[in-house]
Amino acid sequence: MRGLKFLGYLLLCLLLGMTLLSWYNYGSLQVLLTEIKDFGNFINFVVEKVSFYFSYAGSWNYLILMLLLAFLVVLYTCNDLWLEKYLHSRKQKSFLRFGYTWLLQRSMAFVLLAIECVLIANLFVWSYTRQGIISDFTSIKHPQTVLLLGTNKELRNGEGANLYFTYRIDAVRELYRQGKVKKIIISGDNGRVGYNEPADMQNALLKKGVPASIIELDYAGFRTLDSVVRLKGHFKVKDALIVSQRFHIERALLLAWLYDIEAVGYPAEGSMTVAMAARELLAKPKALLDVFVFNMQPRYGKTYAKATVNLNDSKDRAFIGVVLFCCLFAGLMVWLFFND
Repeated sequence: MRGLKFLGYLLLCLLLGMTLLSWYNYGSLQVLLTEIKDFGNFINFVVEKVSFYFSYAGSWNYLILMLLLAFLVVLYTCNDLWLEKYLHSRKQKSFLRFGYTWLLQRSMAFVLLAIECVLIANLFVWSYTRQGIISDFTSIKHPQTVLLLGTNKELRNGEGANLYFTYRIDAVRELYRQGKVKKIIISGDNGRVGYNEPADMQNALLKKGVPASIIELDYAGFRTLDSVVRLKGHFKVKDALIVSQRFHIERALLLAWLYDIEAVGYPAEGSMTVAMAARELLAKPKALLDVFVFNMQPRYGKTYAKATVNLNDSKDRAFIGVVLFCCLFAGLMVWLFFND
């Protein structure tokens, strides 16, 4: 409880300090009230965004969310116990010194938790999908439907061509030359005026000698999830050869397999920059959350209807029991945490 008292005093001091600074800077109670109202509008915006993410969630999604939260609590507690060996926050007798060490330990435990979750998610995606990525034509036994994932033809700063775009076009052109292509579905973003990934890729393929008769365009591929899900829901394709860079294919394959699409990936050339690596580290956990927790839908179209929890099914009851046990165990961890 000493840690919570310190945290309470710290928050009170910060609140008083912010109030005094606000009064000094704004000079008028009316202006200060306006800023508080704007902050309230921001809170409402956050609540609306959270509500949107859970708008498609069903009973299974909430069960998995409970299991995930329990896992996070246990992992956080393990981090905290490990850090206690080195920081010894509970042995500090001075209230201020104890509070500082306590807050530092909890903050470090949270940072460790975030890093561990990101690494675990990326390791899961890599181990789950690595067998589905092929690198030579001989592994492709017959012509397939190719899903070409869209990207911008130019760099975002406008200073040259996007090599990821060029490499993807070259990969599909080579697949066509080798007789491995039955149909090409180009899925990309066409969400604003003057920006059309599918059309740009189609034009590039036509210049490479790929006939327009085997090309279909999906203008609603705003995200990888949209492109993959619409492959089955809109185009009625149940097996496909996905073309993109390797790091992108891993995420696309994960989504395809989770939505019962028999897919393999053919990687185009192109390695990750530091910025792309950072983006992919976070994108893979986000993809798992989209499927298992939020049940996210494409902007246009729906995924197939998921089954709900059936209390008459022994397997469903067993899973509910496991979730409840994990939540009780996590609750015990929380109780011990607040009574250190």
